[in-house]
Amino acid sequence: MFCLTFIAGYKGNLTEHVLTVVMSLVFTITSLIGFIYLLLWQTYVLRVDVILNSIEIAFICLEIIFCIVCIIVFSRYICSYITILL
Repeated sequence: MFCLTFIAGYKGNLTEHVLTVVMSLVFTITSLIGFIYLLLWQTYVLRVDVILNSIEIAFICLEIIFCIVCIIVFSRYICSYITILL
């Protein structure tokens, strides 16, 4: 899952393509749900699991914030480009 998220985010950021960044956001949210499952609903959770999953959830939340910012910036760029052409 991480490879799909990384490749979609990398390509979307380089090409400034909104759909690819949205795909990366969907994959990231899927990973977030998996880590929340491992943290909260797993049968036996060690303290190390709690620490590592909390760190990963923090990084995933940062990635979600950056994806949303990229989507906003790229969509504004597309809208301004379309109004220039018209």
